[in-house]
Amino acid sequence: MKILKWMVIILLGVILLAAGGFVLLVGPWPVYKEARYKTSSYYSRALAAIDTAADQTHQGGEVAPLRAGWAEREITPKPGHPMAGYGTRPNNMLSTGVAEPLFVRALALNDGTDTVVLVGSDMLQTLPNLLEPVEARISKGVSLTNRNVMYTSSHTHSGPGGLAPGMAAEASYGKHDPAYLALLVDAFA
Repeated sequence: MKILKWMVIILLGVILLAAGGFVLLVGPWPVYKEARYKTSSYYSRALAAIDTAADQTHQGGEVAPLRAGWAEREITPKPGHPMAGYGTRPNNMLSTGVAEPLFVRALALNDGTDTVVLVGSDMLQTLPNLLEPVEARISKGVSLTNRNVMYTSSHTHSGPGGLAPGMAAEASYGKHDPAYLALLVDAFA
């Protein structure tokens, strides 16, 4: 009986510790409370950076016509490739076929001075181990940096996995596939 009492006390202590950690890490509570972000130093610095960038753009010069370009590459893996998302997916997280092809698409906009590229992909996420080699390759060919390129993903849980090494990545993305990652780098770049 004494052992059971100590086990209950330890269990309650662990639950309280976990709840306290959750409140400290997720808080402040309640989340709908006025945050007063406008008085923060970060907000002031962010506004100043936006104003500085705006002042440097077209400093009184004439604005050129907007130019746009786009590209699309298919990134559909072969059946049997790991799928991203749910770790408890049947069939060991492997795809069994293709219902719809997957793509990465880019839209480049240039106003005669500045260029921005918007990249969207049919993937769960665009991970750093994909973006770093893509940006290295892009910077060799054109004068763009990661400040000029913005990435987004559709966040599909029926998209390609095998994107990153490691135990945590394998639980969400399936077994790492360096060959498919190289295909993605080529398609993105």
